[in-house]
Parts: sequence; C-alpha cells; structure tokens
Amino acid sequence: MRRRLFTLVLVGGLWGAGACAFRPSEELSDGAASDADVDGSELDAEVDIDGAVDATDGAVDATDAAIDADIDGATDAAIDAATDAAVDAPTDAGIDAGPIVGRTLVDDTASELGAGPAVHDGRIDAAGLFAPRAYYVGGLCAGGSDARLFDDGTTATWPAPSVLKPSLWRGTAVAATPTGVGITDASDWTLVLDGEVFLTAGMHMFTLTADDHAVLELAPPGSATFTRVAGANVGAPMTAPYLVAADGWYGIRYALAQRTGPAAVQVQLDGAALSRHQVRCRVDLRQGLAMTASEQSHFLDVVGTTIDGTPQVTNVDWGGNRPTDLGLTSNDTFTVRWSGQVRIDVAGTYTLRFNTDDGQRLWIDGVKVLDAFDDAPHDATTAALTLAAGWHDVVADVTENAGNARAVLTVASGPELVGQPFPPARLRPAEARSERFEARTITTDTAIEGSATFRIDAPAGAIVTGVDVGYRIAHPSMLTVRSTLTRGSTTVGLRTSASNATVDRFHPTGFAGLDPTGTWTLTFTDVSVQSGTLQDAWLTVHYREPSGRGPIAATARLESSVRDLLAPAGGAGAVLSVDQVRFVARDVPGDTIGVYLRTCDDPSGCAAEAWLGPYASGASPGVVPRRYLQYAVAIASDTDHEPALDRVEVDYQTQ
Repeated sequence: MRRRLFTLVLVGGLWGAGACAFRPSEELSDGAASDADVDGSELDAEVDIDGAVDATDGAVDATDAAIDADIDGATDAAIDAATDAAVDAPTDAGIDAGPIVGRTLVDDTASELGAGPAVHDGRIDAAGLFAPRAYYVGGLCAGGSDARLFDDGTTATWPAPSVLKPSLWRGTAVAATPTGVGITDASDWTLVLDGEVFLTAGMHMFTLTADDHAVLELAPPGSATFTRVAGANVGAPMTAPYLVAADGWYGIRYALAQRTGPAAVQVQLDGAALSRHQVRCRVDLRQGLAMTASEQSHFLDVVGTTIDGTPQVTNVDWGGNRPTDLGLTSNDTFTVRWSGQVRIDVAGTYTLRFNTDDGQRLWIDGVKVLDAFDDAPHDATTAALTLAAGWHDVVADVTENAGNARAVLTVASGPELVGQPFPPARLRPAEARSERFEARTITTDTAIEGSATFRIDAPAGAIVTGVDVGYRIAHPSMLTVRSTLTRGSTTVGLRTSASNATVDRFHPTGFAGLDPTGTWTLTFTDVSVQSGTLQDAWLTVHYREPSGRGPIAATARLESSVRDLLAPAGGAGAVLSVDQVRFVARDVPGDTIGVYLRTCDDPSGCAAEAWLGPYASGASPGVVPRRYLQYAVAIASDTDHEPALDRVEVDYQTQ
C-alpha cells in the first residue's frame, strides 16, 4: 500500500474549499516514519482496501483467553461486546479516518494577504508585499479647488472638493493664497489639508481662526469616521474641547474657503500654534517626490512645497524659465529641492549622474555624495553606491543664479535603469529624517549696525548638519562690512573679504552637532564711518532628526481571515498537528517581523482565543491542532527602514 502526501496551496483572495487546490508533494511507503501518528508512535494496524482492521495476534489471543477462562462469569455475548469495543476504539479514533496528509497553507499574492479583516498602519502593494505605511513628516497632504465650497464655517459640512493637484503643505498654517495645489482663482477657492496629529491622552482645546471660513474635524486612530470639532468665520475664532482617550496619531482635516482679500487659517492646540512637528500625512500611495522651492539661490527664502509626480521629476530643463505654481517670482536666483525615497528593484552597485545649471547637492540614504553648491554648471558622477532592494532616501538640490536652469539626475551605471532618470512610479515623497531643514526669512530696512534674529524650532534631540545663510544689504562701501552668525556660545565669521555684491551667501560648517532649536543671530559690523541698511536676511538650518522620527510607521499589523484547514478534504477528517510557520521577508537592519497563530473549533470562536507567538520563520508553533486557524503578522520598524513581508506558509497534517 502507498500513501500520497499533498501540499495545500491557497490561491486568490478566497478562503475555504472553493479556493483550494492540491498538488502532490511526495509518496510514502507503508512502515515509513511518516506513518507515525500525532505523538510519533507507529500505528498498530494497517488499513486494508475496504477499511477493515485486522487485529494483531496478541490482541486476539488475549480475547480468546478471556473468553475461555470466563473468570468473571460474564457471558460470551458480553465478552464479545467488550472485545469489539476495545478493538473499535482506536480504529474510530484515527485509523479509520484515513492516511496522514501533510499540507501547507500559502499566502503570497496581494489578494491572499489582503483578504483578512484588519490591516493596521500597513499597506499591501500590488506585488503582494505587506509593509508599514510611509509618511510625509512635518506637514499635511493638500488639495485645492477653484471654487468656494462653503460660506459659513459654523454650519459647513465637509466639502470633499475636487482636488486640482495632489500636494503637500509644509506646516499647519496658511497666510496667503496657497501655492502648489493648482489654484488659479485668487478670489474664490477652497484649500483642504488632511493627515494625522499626535495627541496625548486627556482633554484638549482646539482653536480655529479663519479668513474667510474654515471647518476642523478629527478622527480616532485608525478610524475614517471624523467628528466636527470647530467651525469659524473671519473675525470670530472658535474654541472647542476634544477628549483624547489614549496617546496616538489622530486623523485631522480642515478646510479654508476664501472669498476675496487676505486669506488665512490657523489651528491652535491648548493655546499654542499647532507645530508642524506634531503632524504627518500618509504618502506611500502617492508617486513622485516632495518639491520645495526657495526664492533665493543657495536654498534661502523657502516659498512653497508640492508633489512633483510628473515624468520630468529630477529630469527637467527650464531653460530661461522657472518652476511654476510654487510662488517663485524670478527666472533667476532660485533653488529647487526634490526629496523623498526611490525604490530599487535590483540590488547591486550603482553610480548616479547629476547634470545641473547651476550648483548641486545630492544625498543618498543621508550621506552627501555630491556637493558643489555654487553658481557654476556641473556634470558630476557619484562614487559607487551599494544599494539593496527596497526604498532608499534621496535629496537633490539645484541652485539657479543667472541664465538657464537645468536638473537631470540619471543612473550612470548599475544593474537596471542605466541612462535613465528614476521613473515617478519608483518615487514617493517620504522625506527622511537624516536631511531635514527649517528656514526663516527677515525682510526689513534697519541700520546695518545691528543684528537679525531668527527663531528655529526642531524636534527634541535634533542636531545641526549644515547651515545656509545670506543677506541683502545696501551700503556705499560694501568692503567695510563684516558679519557673523551666532548660535548659543558658537560664533562663526561670515563676510571677511571685500565684495561689492548686494547679496552674500554662505555655508558655514562650524555649527555641526549643535541643537538647532533656539535663537540664531546674524550680526553686522561697519568699520567705516558710513552707514547702510539691512534689507533682507535668510537662514536655512539643516538637521538630523532623532531616532524614531523617520518616515516609516513604527509598527504595522495584518490579520488573516479564519482559515478552514480541512477545506482541501471537503471538511472531512481531523487536523493532527500544526508543524511549522515560515515567511519570506525583506531583511533590513533594526526591524523585526513575527507571526502569531491561534486555532479554534468554530470560525466564530477564533476571536475569543489568545494569540500565540511571535514566531520567527521556521519555528514550530505550540498551538492546539484544530480545524480553523488564523494568523497575524506584526512588523516593528526603526522608522528609517521599511521591512516588508512577501509570503506566509503554515505546514500542518490532517487525517
């Protein structure tokens, strides 16, 4: 007699017998170790063709002896009944159920992994990868409408506008007609901002101020059900309470409807302006990079941010023009930054080529690999970069000072995409924590003998990695003006050489490692008897955020549907054991992936069972073998790197 061992493969997005397919795994001959029962002992009898059981000689002899002796006075009929029961008991328990069959539950595709009831802070992409969500940290997602969608914030319902251009809003407040969202009507429009805000447990007070009309709504963590918190009209701010049940990321969205004249909206939390370091928005479903523009070359005077998801992202020649819809006013003297992440599909050694007019900077995974931030054209290639499959941080700056403007970033060498720019589908606007910035602008006409003071806010634990600073002065003898920049007890000299330029720009290195938060002071000294004025001053502080504030969600969890392990057998037989759990995952440093299991006798009963685990791939789970099984996948990320699970398998035996 031969027995056939099967592997169960579940395909598609359906569970149960209708979604099951069989494939033979191997054949086993009688008497092999695989003929063992659930506790490992060999079967005491073989199954013949009609399912009858031949008792062993020992059992028959014992029965005959008991009958012949008849020592307890039992009748032959009673003895026969007892004998039959003794023989039939093990038969009914296992032998008559059929051969032992090894099976494997396999979930591999997007539909299979996504068929369960719950996904928390994670996503399943089209390729069948389960991974934590990615976020734009320090701002909200934005959308605009060229129509005023409501006229009274105190009575407005959520407007759900038709978005002109998916965008990002760096910060939380609006102080003018918004850029980067496609709005072209300066008089009548609606701006919508949405994302998440981190709130601590307790009662909080939200204040909404608007010009002209605004409405604010919040939702509990993981919920899409928003509750109206406040509505406001021009000249009448509204304050309202909101009870937070537990610390966490709460959904937030607010809309501003504009009539004519000035436009503004601000949200305050417990009496203070809502910080951009308290908000984020999900961007793993968006293509392209965050695109930020500054009005001055050398990344000074930041004016707007949007999402560049065009085919020309980091592959553009503006000629004598400039990017549009970002608030820039000049075709010269501007800076453009692209930031986010690029997906590498084929691991290997790459080099990148960056062709710019004028200066350039390029960071890959937080390391500056090209640095020529000046006013001359450059065509540079990086040193060799070893890139694993998965997402990698990228930040690219190009500065324009005069003439034409160009920025073309391509793959110079590598196992894929050689000679091509990164396609938008490989990009997402999730800025890394390793290259962040805060920018401030002061516009004034004050005596040159004085100072300009900037206030920089950054998360606790951030450290300075670089500084861009500049100013515009008017003075009859420029060569007599000296300047310094001070942060705390550190002072660095800036202008020490003669120059007749009206705008000076610097990149001092003496502040690396300091805390960026606090007061920065730009001080001028005029060594002549003549006087001048400071017209504008700009400061951009680059910093690295502390661990745990990267763009990747710290945790993600997926729960499968309840699975019928006997579905391949049409519901017949029994589950003898759950032997091993395995999974295929992208291995990244600092992250962990574990699988939890639970079993039940009825599909509705699994929810009441405790999860057991977590189990590493290849582990033998200690779960009770029962007909129904459910698994959960838990991912812990260091927030810098994105782990991803590709496949789950559970080996089990039935009879």
